Amino acid sequence: SIGEDGKIWINTDSFLPTVLIGHEVKLFSEDPDAPGSYRCIEGGTVEALGAIHFSDPGQRDGSKGIKKEQIYLDLQIHGENKKQQVLNLGVRPGDSIIFDRPIRPGFSPNTFYGAYLDNGLGCFVAAEVARLIAEAGGTKKVRVLFAIASYEEIGRFGSRVMAGEMKPDALIDVNHDYVGAPGIGDKRMQPLEMGKGFTMAVGSIASEQLNRIIATAAKAQDIPLQRDIVGVDTGTDGMAGV
Repeated sequence: SIGEDGKIWINTDSFLPTVLIGHEVKLFSEDPDAPGSYRCIEGGTVEALGAIHFSDPGQRDGSKGIKKEQIYLDLQIHGENKKQQVLNLGVRPGDSIIFDRPIRPGFSPNTFYGAYLDNGLGCFVAAEVARLIAEAGGTKKVRVLFAIASYEEIGRFGSRVMAGEMKPDALIDVNHDYVGAPGIGDKRMQPLEMGKGFTMAVGSIASEQLNRIIATAAKAQDIPLQRDIVGVDTGTDGMAGV
């Protein structure tokens, strides 16, 4: 919603409150005079507290966090009729924002950082592997499909549609680097690590028959393999597809 002071309040039930504060974002707004045509409004930041001096003491000492109802998009609107100024931009409830954070080289050698690297890298890897297989002549006896599914973090809806449309015999999805991931050491996860081989999950939902085919091929080609353990749900798009 849009406040009289020109603040654009952000309605979210996702991870946004913990990652958006202070970041520059881009706002995508439909042109009210040309439905289906969108404009990108840049220069805004996401805020929640205003001046830190006037915030709750618990928020200043870290004992109290930010609530999702507190965050808003600040476009630096000033002067008279602030709300009307925002409305004149064509901003409407439901408009989307994304991080304005391009991918840049990191501090350490051969590293980079930026927004959306989880999904961005996943899309790149899927497209790159598909390209390499196609250039090598493809597969003669197996139909291999590479798909990019949306809405994983909010319910894994995209892969359900994909599986219903493509009807695959088997689904293979990604995993995590549990060694490099912060804050999970006390959960006793398998010490999976980037660069030490692909991962193969074993457990109640994983196919032992498919695992044997994969493990046999990896051993024959001296491809390193790491084993992970899953229970009734892997938490991935692959599980939703199943």
